[in-house]
Amino acid sequence: MQPSFFERHPRVKDVLNLAIFIALVAVGTILINTFVFRSFSVLGPSMETTFYTGDRLIVD
Repeated sequence: MQPSFFERHPRVKDVLNLAIFIALVAVGTILINTFVFRSFSVLGPSMETTFYTGDRLIVD
């Protein structure tokens, strides 16, 4: 029996696995930023006793 394509070309398998991993991480990041929490920066003095311009907030 003839060896499979990935057995003959192991680097192709490694590159394909890396591409799939990067794609899954990107999709996971988008889903987390959309549905779980998001980071914002405070602009303006409207909440100056609590937050100041440039402060970073994590909002759900």
